[in-house]
Amino acid sequence: MTEADGTIVAEPLATAENKLSPRAVGWLLVALFSALGILEHYLFAEANGAVLKEGGLIDPDSYMRVLKIMDLYHGAGWYDTVTPKLGAPEGLSLHWTRPIDVMILIPALIAHLLGADVGRAVYWIGAGFSSLCHILACLAVAWAARPLWPTPGHRFAAVILLTNAAAFGYGTFGRADHHTLLLLLTALMLGAMLRASIGGIPIETQRRWAGLGGAFAGCGVWISPEFMVPIVPVIATIGLFWIDAPLDAKGTEEKPRDWASLGAAFSLAMAAVVAIAVPIEQPPAHWLQPEYDKVSLPYLVLALIWAAVFFAAQRIRGGFWTRIAGGMVLGAAGGALLLAIFPNLLFGPLSVDARLKRDFLDTIQEMQPLWPTSIAGFQAFLPMVGQSIAGAILLPFAFRRWRGERRWAGLLIAMTFGFLWIGAMMHARLGVEFAPTPAIICAGFFALAETRLRGKSRLLRTPALVAIGIALTCAPLLSSLAFPAKPSGENCHVHQLADWLNAAHPGIGAAPIVMTDDISYSAELAFRTDYRFVAGPYHRNPQAIFDTIDAMTDGGTDKAKAILDRRQVSLVIRCGDVIIPRLYDPNVINFYTKLGGRGDLPGWLTPLQLPPALAKHFKVYEVNGR
Repeated sequence: MTEADGTIVAEPLATAENKLSPRAVGWLLVALFSALGILEHYLFAEANGAVLKEGGLIDPDSYMRVLKIMDLYHGAGWYDTVTPKLGAPEGLSLHWTRPIDVMILIPALIAHLLGADVGRAVYWIGAGFSSLCHILACLAVAWAARPLWPTPGHRFAAVILLTNAAAFGYGTFGRADHHTLLLLLTALMLGAMLRASIGGIPIETQRRWAGLGGAFAGCGVWISPEFMVPIVPVIATIGLFWIDAPLDAKGTEEKPRDWASLGAAFSLAMAAVVAIAVPIEQPPAHWLQPEYDKVSLPYLVLALIWAAVFFAAQRIRGGFWTRIAGGMVLGAAGGALLLAIFPNLLFGPLSVDARLKRDFLDTIQEMQPLWPTSIAGFQAFLPMVGQSIAGAILLPFAFRRWRGERRWAGLLIAMTFGFLWIGAMMHARLGVEFAPTPAIICAGFFALAETRLRGKSRLLRTPALVAIGIALTCAPLLSSLAFPAKPSGENCHVHQLADWLNAAHPGIGAAPIVMTDDISYSAELAFRTDYRFVAGPYHRNPQAIFDTIDAMTDGGTDKAKAILDRRQVSLVIRCGDVIIPRLYDPNVINFYTKLGGRGDLPGWLTPLQLPPALAKHFKVYEVNGR
């Protein structure tokens, strides 16, 4: 049976032979696999040790997020985006917005009122932030699946998302960043829009659901313009539904469904949230200035143009071909207007020059295509796409179930699934926003199996459902075990280096400036010490990245010395555990190889004595006079 919001509810089954209803069985399985997922989170954190044993975090963004929050706590201006710890000596401007800062800082201040140190409270709350968002996203995706699958099968979407490789990886304990918050907002947006697409409910109810979906979309753009990726297929699908509405109503006495009003409601709600976000994130002098990597005027104008296009579409009368022609004209006019005002919006939030793309973005693993180019690549590829393959297999069978009132919602999730799958193949990090779609679809395997096995002996049904659950959750993760393990090798022991820097404090002044050979560990050193660092892995830091590369690849020493002088660098650090391909050439003696012990050091650079255990991993040099 179907509830008013389009939710599919199975008839209860409780007999003398079977005292547990399907709802109870569903919750039992969800509890079982949720416990497994939570245990997996804990075991991973215990094995990794970065948080529980070393007092660190998972990645550079997490360290920078905590530093940014502490800057705000210590009096940095609300609109001050510059952190002095990176990009030294001028500092680094970050494009991150304030909602996550507030979500972490407010609980930390409450903990401080109860006696906790603010810094440690920010650290621990930040460490758990992504894991909490991941768990909430699992609950949200189960809610999102309800219009498509009967109870209790829809709940299995939560278990699938809990074990999704991309969602789990970004939800790991120790990540204080925004990715799993986008995961949560994607699930909520899809849940609202699937309900808006269900037939047989009043148009006013559908508009309210569409407005709620637009509000979630606006919140996602507020967190990061990257959220435009899951928004685009939703908007495009609504437009296609509007074009097809006359054919859908053909042969009936009903009027074509008013899909344009749903698109307008979605767009206006998104515009309202963005209009609130812009003055919160941008000072008044910047309200009219575009920033494509941060919520700003272009995203407000985009939502308003979408709303105007849908309002104009409502005035178009005629059949299928008339709507195709009208839709093409409206789409072209809206796109031309947007690009006339903001031409660089076409290049996306990370529009960068060719060198920054080559020297930086192309070296970031999460920005690379997910397609495997080697046997080792399959170890990451199979866990990431395993659930999506199952979803693609299920789709033809699912559409047999998604007939009548649910066919539009089924088409919406299928279109979004396909679009985001392509996006994830192009950029691995988009696997996070993609993750809710296969979870919603794959819950159908469990729902269909539960329906097929209903009334069967519990000795048959329970093992069968457990086997299906394991196949959909653990199988993609276990598939990588079929390939040889990657060589472990040594890693740069940044924690120990930070301890030595804090104890010995080489360099002159309270916060000397340091250049590291690998920009990926500078954020952790900035978190653990009082030193400032030249470059970090951030696209708003291009000249600092270029200066580091130019200094390290200098075949002589004059260029390197000039860069170090201009940057006021006191210390240069080289980690011997990792070779950076873009800096190393076995046939060339450059500054990078000299720092590693091959070739003669310039006279203005003095090697510092390190403890034997640390000297196996690092070499630290002092620039004479600084």
